[in-house]
Amino acid sequence: MSYSVGTISMIETARRSPTEEFARHCDEALEAEGALMRLWPMVSHASAPPWFRPWLDVEATAEAIRTWEPLVVPGLLQIEDYARAVLSGDVGAEPEQVEEHVIARMERQSILRRPKPPLLWVVIDEGFLHRPIGSPTVMSAQGPSSQCLLHNRSCRRIRHRTSSRGL
Repeated sequence: MSYSVGTISMIETARRSPTEEFARHCDEALEAEGALMRLWPMVSHASAPPWFRPWLDVEATAEAIRTWEPLVVPGLLQIEDYARAVLSGDVGAEPEQVEEHVIARMERQSILRRPKPPLLWVVIDEGFLHRPIGSPTVMSAQGPSSQCLLHNRSCRRIRHRTSSRGL
């Protein structure tokens, strides 16, 4: 795996947080004996909004996660393009900052790939299907059921609340 000089420079100057994969490759290349991988969780939190950082610690050790999302697909189930569209909607969002947050959101999903992932219980309001985020292609690709079932063996069922059933 190779990285551009620009990517390495942005990570070295703290303008971009390293991905877990980047930290692992550097750890191996520099023969750091796991030192960079032990530091990675601390720097990966830096790219998250300050109000969300405590939740990252909770999420990382959770045995079960239950969430209800009335407006959008939960971050743990978002694909990159959907997350980018959601995060681009923030007032004053700069493209570099959006990319940083997209990377952080995708890294959060690593908890779903650990040997014993948390049980994920998700309830999504049906309205998200009718609320376009990004392009039609993004919405089609996001399909929460397929995303969950393909990538997360801890997710057994996704439920959605239909508008005909009320609250």
